[in-house]
Amino acid sequence: ITMRQLLYGLLALALVACNTKDDDQFKADGGTYAFKQSEIIVNTSETDSFRLEAYYIDEPDASLRGTFKFRVNEELSTPDWEHYFVVVPFGYMIMEEAEDGTFFSDISIWSDKVDKEVVVVLDTFLGYDDTAIDIDGNSPINELTIRLLPTE
Repeated sequence: ITMRQLLYGLLALALVACNTKDDDQFKADGGTYAFKQSEIIVNTSETDSFRLEAYYIDEPDASLRGTFKFRVNEELSTPDWEHYFVVVPFGYMIMEEAEDGTFFSDISIWSDKVDKEVVVVLDTFLGYDDTAIDIDGNSPINELTIRLLPTE
């Protein structure tokens, strides 16, 4: 075996060792968070936006601070609920930090489209993977109901 072959062999072993490390050590911790309210009622004759607020139960890594993930509970929400929002409030959202340490995002709605009560139920999770709802530790931990009331 030549020195060159030995070096290539060692390099290959090092690459394999690096690629088989536990991926969890490279994942950022998103923290645990909850909604500040349990229900928001929006009278669309008076406003075309509302404030969504959340707070940390367990602080995240600095790189994810202010990044929240919400899932819509489709079973409890009105069909076609997303047609009433300018920016749909689910998935990953960046929220601003308030002076009291909570986080918020102002959500705009299409008030003129709300001709019946619209209900949207949002869930928060212990983790970011909402594809594994039934796995222990990744079940919804907090729920928020948003009610859009039509203009009378």
